[in-house]
Parts: sequence; structure tokens; C-alpha cells
Amino acid sequence: MKEYTLRLCVYCLLILPTACTYDQVEVIEICDNNLLLTITDQTASACGLASGSLVAAVSGGAADVPPEYSLNGADFQNSNTFTDLAAGSYTLTAKQGACTATLDVVVENSEGLNATAVGVPSDCGSASGEIMVSTSDAGGAVSFSLNGGPGQPEATFSGLAPGDNQVTARDAIGCEVTLEVTVTSTVAFAEVETIVTTNCAVSGCHAGNVSPDFRDRATILSRASRIGARTGNATMPPASSGRSLAQTEIDAIACWVADGAPE
Repeated sequence: MKEYTLRLCVYCLLILPTACTYDQVEVIEICDNNLLLTITDQTASACGLASGSLVAAVSGGAADVPPEYSLNGADFQNSNTFTDLAAGSYTLTAKQGACTATLDVVVENSEGLNATAVGVPSDCGSASGEIMVSTSDAGGAVSFSLNGGPGQPEATFSGLAPGDNQVTARDAIGCEVTLEVTVTSTVAFAEVETIVTTNCAVSGCHAGNVSPDFRDRATILSRASRIGARTGNATMPPASSGRSLAQTEIDAIACWVADGAPE
């Protein structure tokens, strides 16, 4: 069960101009284990059919808690086996106790068209990213479509904003592969760290005398979602601090969080 504590910076409320505000701080359950997710068995699919399968396993987790598995964000299940899979890319997630692990997996066609794709980052707040697809063993000309749109002969999609995309490659004999491709942003953690420490890790607030301490980069990384939510709704930094973020700074934090808060 999650616990919550209510912290109040009395000193900075009464004395300092950069006063902090009431902040409900979620006590995060810590993962003390090194959960490792692997694929122990895999079967390719046949062209035009959903006949592939995956068998997963975990190690290093809490021995007294049974693991659960999810494929592409579906509900978690106790079974570690996934069947009736078409050729394409999948994201496998396992959780055991407080620990989670993810693994990107590709189910190939046993005979016929196969494909890979790579995303080129986009500037935050713009559409400058790309997706480039490579294919092998095609049966004739290959058509490429993005997010269910019309097919095109070119294997590159340009002018893409940061986000998740679905690319489908289909050859002349009907063999098909669908890939999940993420276009990330060009926002680096160093940029986000500077924004947070300059505006929030200040005297009277999150600079050691109020928890969390945003002078610590590990703390910023662990609270990425919280930081994104609070800067997005303009409660961080609080109005009482006399500081505010430019929209470009808010957008940069949002893009970084959407990218998975990489370090």
C-alpha cells in the first residue's frame, strides 16, 4: 500500500521570499533487486499468419512474489507464454514485487519478408524526426505505411514529431511486418537538470532543507514524472517563490519525460 506524507517548509514560508509550498510527497516503494528479463524460447511466424510465440523468464527478483508479464501494454498475466503473434516488434514487461523490467523483442517471419526500423530524434516542439526502414527477403516490391496511412514505396518517413509510431512493411506477395518505432526528442538530461536546479534547487526550497533535494541528479531522475506533472500545471516552481518557467522550458521537461527520462 502506498503511503503519503505531508511536508511543510515553515522556515521558508515565514522568512524567505523564495518560499516553498505544501507538497504531498509520495513515498516510492524501492526495488532492491536486480530483475533480469530474458526470452527462453521463441518461434517465428509464417507469412500472412499470426503463428509466432514467445516464452519469457525472470531472475533476480523477490523470490516470495510470483512474476507477472505483459506484452505491448496489455493487462499483466501470470503466464510467461505469449502465442498467436504476427511478425513484428513487441515490448515485453515483467514485474515482481516493486521491480519491473522491459525488453524489446522482434518476432520474424520464418520464410519471407523481415524488417528493421530506426527513429531519428526530432527537436522538441517541432516535427523534424525521421523513421528509416530496412527490409530483407522480400517477395517483390515493398510498400511502407505509417500509423495505418497509405502505402508508399519510400522506406523513409520524415517530418515526424516526438512520439510512438507504427510502421508496416508489406511485399508484393502479401508478407507483412509491423514495427513499433519511437521518435525521441533531442532534449538531453543536462538541459533538464539545469532548468530544475536553477529554478527549484534554490535557497528556502528544494536545496537541502526541503525534501526532495533537487541538487542531487539521482533525485531528479527518480522523480521525473512528478517534475513533469508539476511543471506542466505550473505548480513547480510555486508562485510564492517569485520564479517561473518559460514555455520552452516546460516543453523541454515534458519531452524528456515522454522519452523515458534518460540520463
